[in-house]
Amino acid sequence: MLLYDSFIISVCTFCSLIKQSMNHELKSTT
Repeated sequence: MLLYDSFIISVCTFCSLIKQSMNHELKSTT
């Protein structure tokens, strides 16, 4: 259970990082 939780947390963090970089790229192009 703990391993699964940490996996979910890491995935969420990864997703948020990707969204941030995508937003940054969009702002740079505009």
